[in-house]
Amino acid sequence: MQKLKTSKQQFLDRFSRELDAIEAKAPMQGSYERIKPYIVDHQVGGQDFEFIIYHKESESWFGGNGGDASLQMYKDFQFVKPGDVCFDIGCNSGYISVWLGLAVGPQGKVLAFDPYPWNALATNYSARLNYLENVRAYPIGLGDQAFELKLPLNSARTLEASAGNQFIMAHIANIQEFVAERPTFMKIDIEGAEYELTRTNWANFDRLERIFLELHPFYIDDRGLETRAVLKNLAAAGFSMRHGHPQAAVADANTCDPGHGGWFMTRAVPSQA
Repeated sequence: MQKLKTSKQQFLDRFSRELDAIEAKAPMQGSYERIKPYIVDHQVGGQDFEFIIYHKESESWFGGNGGDASLQMYKDFQFVKPGDVCFDIGCNSGYISVWLGLAVGPQGKVLAFDPYPWNALATNYSARLNYLENVRAYPIGLGDQAFELKLPLNSARTLEASAGNQFIMAHIANIQEFVAERPTFMKIDIEGAEYELTRTNWANFDRLERIFLELHPFYIDDRGLETRAVLKNLAAAGFSMRHGHPQAAVADANTCDPGHGGWFMTRAVPSQA
């Protein structure tokens, strides 16, 4: 990816025109309500980067000096390493994708996924802003099978749009379609859809040794499903799990409290050859 050939304002203007095309079919609403794009500087987890703010949610989370606390833990405990192949599943506005792209370096790679087209677009633009050739975002979700999904236009807080809500049709791809990428790290934050995703056959991901999972019990329980099944699925695939911190006590998936928040998961894998 080459350096910007235009001014940053021209860059944002081009981004805005692409948002216009998206909104012609899928207007951004609720927490995704569009605002005039602007660029902020961030320093977190040993990385300095620029980031595009473009909807209310991105401004609420990252418009100020705050960042994502998990990124400092990724750095301090080598949860993300140079040369990693990372999947950012549920990349939203791309803040973590950009950080990952910098952290893994030119020998690493980041594949980002989000079914909302404006989020995938913004992730690619923020990667471009930081001259990252190793980050690519796809406007799709991932699950244990491929299907089409009605997504509400106003937020990602439900798995499927309720009756009467405005929606877009989103494509959910089977994560096995990307197994040839041989990821070593995954960040999963998909608002309860981790229930379906974690049912995949993880044995096919022979290099995957680290997962950071944002668990959402309320979105799973509200559908009459068992949150604990998410942890059991990953434990069956050989992952040990710690809640809230990479050095927390190892949890037993069968007896622990399947609490909301970040779960750090690791397993031994064969040589990374």
